[in-house]
This record gives sequence, C-alpha cells and structure tokens, in this order.
Amino acid sequence: MDMDVERMVKNCNACVLNQPLHEDQPLHPLELSPRPWTKIGVDLVSPIQNVYILTVIDYYTSYPEAVDIADITSETVTKEIMRIFARFGYPLEVVTDNGKQFVGKVFEAFLRTNGVKHIKASPYYPKSNGKIERFHRYLKKAFKAAKSEGRNWREDLSKILLAYRSTPHRASGETPAYLMFGRDVRTKLPSLITDKRETKDIESHHKSYNEKMKQYADMTRRAKEHNFKLGDVVYVVSMEDSKLDSKYRDTRYVLLRHTSDNSFEMVNVEDGTRIVRNVKHIRHVPVQLEINIPEPAEIQRDQATQETVVKSDSSNEPQSSSVTVPDTSKPLTT
Repeated sequence: MDMDVERMVKNCNACVLNQPLHEDQPLHPLELSPRPWTKIGVDLVSPIQNVYILTVIDYYTSYPEAVDIADITSETVTKEIMRIFARFGYPLEVVTDNGKQFVGKVFEAFLRTNGVKHIKASPYYPKSNGKIERFHRYLKKAFKAAKSEGRNWREDLSKILLAYRSTPHRASGETPAYLMFGRDVRTKLPSLITDKRETKDIESHHKSYNEKMKQYADMTRRAKEHNFKLGDVVYVVSMEDSKLDSKYRDTRYVLLRHTSDNSFEMVNVEDGTRIVRNVKHIRHVPVQLEINIPEPAEIQRDQATQETVVKSDSSNEPQSSSVTVPDTSKPLTT
C-alpha cells in the first residue's frame, strides 16, 4: 500500500508542483587554485544604509578586497574592479552571480578583452559561490560589532580588512597576506610569527580541511546525491513570493548540460528560453507528463526549419513519436 501511495503522489501533478525543495546535496569542494590571484570571486553586499560594498576574494590565498560604492551599475563595478586589477594584475577566472551588473555588456566585454574567463554561479543559490559568501558573513558581523560600539562601519572597513588579512585562515593555516605577498603585514597586535618561518604544505592542509568540512556538513544536513540526468524533464521552483501559488512553475524544462556538479542548464520546451538552476530548485515532472526527448547528444538541429527534432538510430527521418523542441540557441536568462 505504501508503494501505491508513493506512486500516486509521484504521478500527481498538483502534488509535485507543491512539494518542498529538494534535499541538500553533498558538498563538492573546489580544487585549490594553482597559485595566488588565478581565480577570484566577485560579489556585492546588499545595501547597508543605502551603500553597497563591492567584494573580491582570491580562491588560493583567501585574500579579500572590499570597497563601498555609490551605485551598482555595470560601469561603476567595472571601474572599481579595474582599480583592484591594477594592483594585483588580471586573474585567469572570475566567479560572479548572475546580477545585471555582472552579466551586462560592459563587464562581460571588459573581462573578454583582458583574457579573463567569466564563471557564473547558479542563480538563486549563493552557496555555489560559498567562499565569498562566508567572507560576507564575516563583514556583516564586524559591521554589527562596530555599530554596537558606536563606531562608523565605513570608517572601520579598512581595519576590518586588515584583521581578516592578518589572521590565519582555517583552510590554509596561513594568513591571507602571507600567502599573497610572502610576508605577514604588521598590526598592533603582538605576533610570534616571523617572515622566515617554514610555509605549510598549503595543498595538503587545504585538502584535509575540505574533507573534514564536507564530512561534517553532509552529516548535519543529511545530504543526499541527486538522481537527475541529461534529458530529464523537470519543473523549476517559482522565485515569486506568493503564499497561494504553487512551489514550482507548471512549465516543463529539459536538462541540457551540467554547469557544475549540482547545476544544470535547461531549456523551456514551450518557448526555448534557457536557464541555469541548482538541483535543489528542480523536480521531475510526473511520468505521464514527460515528453519523448532523448539526451541532448541525440538531439540534432534541422538546418532547414531551425527546429530541433529527435532522430531515429536507424533512419535519418524523425521518429513518429518525436516531439519538436524550440530553438535552444537562445541566450541564458535568470
């Protein structure tokens, strides 16, 4: 009877559309960058007293930069990023979210012109750029401490950055400043660290830290591997905050390709628009509503009609049961 109930729920469209979000997925720690300033994260801290903060963090050293800015247009963000690059040089990769200032033509052209690869994190899923999000938590905690002591957080920003840069990081066991410059920066606090000390094996320390963090996080969150695969037909969570609407939009998407371990690029079967989502924000559609579309590797474009059709293995003609899919060459949307 339990199996019958489970099968009924899985085949109930209204039930699927109103199910909760998927379980958390096991952590997939990022590989350590080969050297400082090859891969960085860039983001914005939401306005504090009508002021935004542009943040940057290096994936190898955890060395941060932060600057308050008057507006968050693509032009302003690009200008401030260039000032930071003038001090450290151009990285190989920049990771951002899908904010308009980061996917705008000005920022994209700036990175492309300077030979920087742009990696976009999964929309609506801050954990996919977790390193910089953890730095944001540190900043906000420091700002609250400054306010509680009657100080101005904007005036304290430089001191907050100095403290972060000169504190050994758990992932490396070294201070971000030492890994970036080969020396520690001097602070008012007494230190037993000398510039001639033997540097730790950063790669081994980083790997050990990530393994412990993954084990703890997976256990406490009861993480479970997802079962999505290319070609699956899914619903996507609605990001509109409405108490009466269904959790998921009643629109079918087909998974086209992996963008990361737990994220997919997918295409809307009705209008061909493409989006990227983390698996936490998708659900399989009921079996009876699935459409007969094979995995993307088997989908070929009909040059005459610019429609995508499913080709038979034994014939060049479309199968009688195939379904025409909208043009999947449209640009990504959020």
